[in-house]
Amino acid sequence: MPVILTGGMRTRAVIDEVLERGEADMVGMSRPLIREPDLPEKFLRQGKDAADCISCNKCTRYTRLPYVRCKQIREPGEEGATGPGLASRSRGSV
Repeated sequence: MPVILTGGMRTRAVIDEVLERGEADMVGMSRPLIREPDLPEKFLRQGKDAADCISCNKCTRYTRLPYVRCKQIREPGEEGATGPGLASRSRGSV
């Protein structure tokens, strides 16, 4: 039976180590993928070492909405919104 490990997987090095040691067959990520839906691509093809997710759990506050998104990414008009890095509402949707 395959084992999927989830929770706390934030760096490529940790993920690689867990898989190489045979501690899990796959890893699951939720919050990091809410913040960066293209994170696996960044890990595999762009040389990124760590997820931007800080595990603040603010994305879980959207339980009654038809989407979730990272609250660390400000939208235009939100308090604290500045310059580039603003995400449309569709970024981080699941």
